[in-house]
Amino acid sequence: MLARALARYLPGSLLVVDRGWGELIAHGVGVDFLKALGVVGVVGIDDVDSRSLVESLAALTERRTGYGHVVVLSTRLLLDVEADIARVVRAAKDVAGGSAYQKVVVATNISEAAHMDADPVAYAGGFRAVHGRLVGLTGDATGVSIEEVLHVDVPCMVFGKNAFAFPSRSGASFLGDSTTTTSSGRDAADMERELQARIVVNAHLLVSVSKMMDVQPEVFCVGPLSERVGNVLAYVPAHDSTRNVRAAFCIVDRALDTATPSEHSGYFLQQMLLCDAAGGPIDNVDDAVDELRPSMFHPGDASTSSGYVEFLTSKTQREALLFVRKWLKEAIRQSSLKFTGRSSKPGAVSAEDLEALCQVLRDDPAARARHSSLLQISEIACRCLRGHAAWAEGKSKAEHVARLSAEDGPDSLTSLILDELDAAKRGGVISVFDVVRHLMMGSFWLKRVGGAGVEEPRRAAIAEALAAACAARRGEERMSWIPEGAEADEQLVEVSRNVVEVVCSLPAGRSLREMTEDVLSKRDVPGMRHIGTSIAGLVKSGLGRIGIGSGSPVDYEIIVVFVLGGVSAGELADVRATVDSSGVHAGRTVLVGGSTMIVDPNDTLASVFSEL
Repeated sequence: MLARALARYLPGSLLVVDRGWGELIAHGVGVDFLKALGVVGVVGIDDVDSRSLVESLAALTERRTGYGHVVVLSTRLLLDVEADIARVVRAAKDVAGGSAYQKVVVATNISEAAHMDADPVAYAGGFRAVHGRLVGLTGDATGVSIEEVLHVDVPCMVFGKNAFAFPSRSGASFLGDSTTTTSSGRDAADMERELQARIVVNAHLLVSVSKMMDVQPEVFCVGPLSERVGNVLAYVPAHDSTRNVRAAFCIVDRALDTATPSEHSGYFLQQMLLCDAAGGPIDNVDDAVDELRPSMFHPGDASTSSGYVEFLTSKTQREALLFVRKWLKEAIRQSSLKFTGRSSKPGAVSAEDLEALCQVLRDDPAARARHSSLLQISEIACRCLRGHAAWAEGKSKAEHVARLSAEDGPDSLTSLILDELDAAKRGGVISVFDVVRHLMMGSFWLKRVGGAGVEEPRRAAIAEALAAACAARRGEERMSWIPEGAEADEQLVEVSRNVVEVVCSLPAGRSLREMTEDVLSKRDVPGMRHIGTSIAGLVKSGLGRIGIGSGSPVDYEIIVVFVLGGVSAGELADVRATVDSSGVHAGRTVLVGGSTMIVDPNDTLASVFSEL
């Protein structure tokens, strides 16, 4: 789709990409594919100041001349990045001098209709109006012109045959950033507008996904935000499926289960799916190869990396590591090579074991080329085992203790949290951020076993201890909710109360695996609402509202479970295992998607605090 939409612009072009497009490129086509299309340079736009961008463009100009276009790729609403686009145009003017950069093309993976739905006033004239606004912002850029603003229909990253996610740094993402400052400076109206824009973008991207699948979506929602997405999606004109196939899109709020993706039990699987673009500028495509991993999900060798990833994410972490070792041994045997190292223990895998096996394949050029995808996955496993095994194990054990404490009741959980906050003040493996995450997870588990959660006066005691821990660790740990500035100390107690209140008030719904089991077993999913998008669907959902029945997702040949707020690697494995063992999936396809891929357990908590 990228090649088709930009076919006349890519040869000889310089791509200026945001982080979202970096993820799409890395997971989708890879840099080698861009080189084959004639792209001669890739530059990151995020967090790059004007001087750095000019230096990158100048370096490219020295290497090659005669660029046809500068192509700016964005995964956000265009008015949100207009300052970045204007900066690119001005930088191109400063560098061009002659005819090196004549045309600038702006492309986004968010459709024109989505822009107009997100903000009917700002985008009243569609992309034509955006083009005029950008031209006005860039001023007199002699020798440089913005030729076109267009939509490139590349909505998501694909993980194997039955999983997808939108980029984690895009207009669809609900993830906050735990290192940023608090958003308390924004008023409620601004926050609501931003939230509605993300909801609209998710709805339109889901329509794009349905077009890729050549199906017509029928929407089922669980949770208030998901219902808002479903209501938008119901009014987006659907394409005509050439197969006349309807698919059930089950949209689920992430807030209904914040505990599952917050665990460190699948660290290797999470890191295997972490394939991000570089944060700074990339001088040319050759330099970009190491950053935009070209072989991870689009390998050039005979073995399919996406097949490895799909298989491994259906296993537990221990099983996945054992399979990586087995595949390395098979690759050595198939290449007629010999491994002279010591035999490893049958049920255990170490970084040293994997590294020794990888080295045998690396030492043979033909084997290294043939098994590049396997080597890359194996290297990720080595890094996780070597650098983070003890760290991840410590986190996992602490999470297990928090769960046991929650099962004992609110007094036990409160006592554990207070002890952890006291220890966190002095630094260590468990940070203040971790303790708040344990409180969030413990509150979830308390409610799951029928308790009321952590209530007053326990919340007040935890908030007081949290304020003290944050004050002690300010400067050592950066957390979005810790206020800064002259009045920080006065605000800290109140902010800590708000944090505890938000964390302890989160709902406790069913896990993604449990909801998938309910759907495949035709059991009622608590809180699920059917929002009809077709005449038949409207009839069914209308009958459901008066108690006659509204159908079930399992009535459809294709079921898409989409988590609004992101899906984790562990949940992919859970859902795949559920589908494989359900006995009702024969003849049906079940896919799992998320508004982002959660590859860091802290992302879930960061998402909660992105709205504080």
